[in-house]
Amino acid sequence: MKRILSFIFLAGLFAAVHVQSRTTAALRREHETLAIAARAVERLARENAEIPALRAEGDEARRLRSANEELHALRNEVTQLRRVQPELAAQRTENERLKMEKTKGFTQPLRLAEMPGFVSSAALAPVGFATPEATVQTSFWALREGDLKRYAECYPPEMRLDMLKSLEALTESQRDERVREGQRMASAGFRITAKSTASTNEVMVRVQMTEGGKTLGMFLKLYGEEWKLGQFTPK
Repeated sequence: MKRILSFIFLAGLFAAVHVQSRTTAALRREHETLAIAARAVERLARENAEIPALRAEGDEARRLRSANEELHALRNEVTQLRRVQPELAAQRTENERLKMEKTKGFTQPLRLAEMPGFVSSAALAPVGFATPEATVQTSFWALREGDLKRYAECYPPEMRLDMLKSLEALTESQRDERVREGQRMASAGFRITAKSTASTNEVMVRVQMTEGGKTLGMFLKLYGEEWKLGQFTPK
């Protein structure tokens, strides 16, 4: 009888230990689950705390993008205004001259140097290539200076390379003759008598270098932000 009671006691003891062990394991798993959930809550809280800053960064990026687009548009507008400004100034001068002639009854034709838009040889300067008018003046300045390499810079890259190769093939006397021809061409100055737009990046200007109305047509094309010379058409 005592053995039976001992067996029952031991069995009950083992059962209690087993139940306690299972309970402890279950509690441990529950604790780990709660710890994982707590970490997830903390991570979400941190991410939520960053949302205003991220939203502010996105708004700033959109603002900067919009400002950059507006700046690009303004630059294009300024470039267009610079291109038409010389033409408008020449037209304004011509209108004033015509008004004066009509008022005073002038009939004697003006000399080239007296005509609106005239640029004398002494006034020629390297004014760059930002407008067709600037490129034309820069080319005349290079001719006046006898600088054929600078004159070649008034043309697009492929034509400039061909011109430089041609210059290298000339003898010294031939180069000197080219220089003198260019200087004679630029010695009287010039004026642009007309300008027509073929497209947004192509224009034709007519240039007068002598009295009597004869003009030379100059075709110019926009390469990037620089206008370069092309073909010539005398008239």
